[in-house]
Amino acid sequence: MKGIGGCLLVFLGLFGLFFSIVIGFTFYLLPLAFLFFIGSLLLISYALGPIKEERTKKTDRGEAPPSEKMEEENG
Repeated sequence: MKGIGGCLLVFLGLFGLFFSIVIGFTFYLLPLAFLFFIGSLLLISYALGPIKEERTKKTDRGEAPPSEKMEEENG
């Protein structure tokens, strides 16, 4: 996701991780803590999104990434 929505999802995911650790200290709430933990990881991964296609295509063909090409051109 882009913009403020992705940022809020990451913060919600981090809060969920913290919350799952806190409720994980009580033995009878461990299954709930596990669900919060998995849900938080899913939120964070959804907010970060997939990698861009153009970056993987260039490295698959054996070409140097753009940062290395710029270094070669600049000397």
